[in-house]
Amino acid sequence: MAFGSQLLMAQSGYSGGVCSSIYCDGAGGVGINTQKTNGFALSVNGKIRASDIIKVYPQSQWADFVFEKSYKLPTLLEVERYIKANGHLPGIPSAEQAEKEGVALGDMNAKLLQKIEELTLYMIDFKKTNDKWTKTNEDIEKELSLMKTQVRDLTESDKSSESKTK
Repeated sequence: MAFGSQLLMAQSGYSGGVCSSIYCDGAGGVGINTQKTNGFALSVNGKIRASDIIKVYPQSQWADFVFEKSYKLPTLLEVERYIKANGHLPGIPSAEQAEKEGVALGDMNAKLLQKIEELTLYMIDFKKTNDKWTKTNEDIEKELSLMKTQVRDLTESDKSSESKTK
């Protein structure tokens, strides 16, 4: 095997062939199907397969802070204005930024979880508001029904009074 900026020539356990697509950049970086490690410990040009779970440990805070009382949930109007101005959700990189800089999976999962938790809080709030309006509507329907009954009774009473006076 050659190290430095040479291709690693390793015996493959599969069919006894030689693997010539692994590259070591001399700075501790390894490339598979690429010589462009760009300072990363591992760069792969192609698909990656795992037979077990791949765990990514995010470098940023997990999203449970959304449920703390001190968290200021942005209003939907604020979110709408941000989307109109920027073309993406607040706290989430734009497509252009993601294509240019890549996406840190652990951090992105935390950000997506934050958005899910925010959506959950919005839905809870909407449920409470909907329940309130449903109760108000039911009260109005009961009152309207009572008023219709009173009007009908008054109308019948007037008709009865008119027929007695004639």
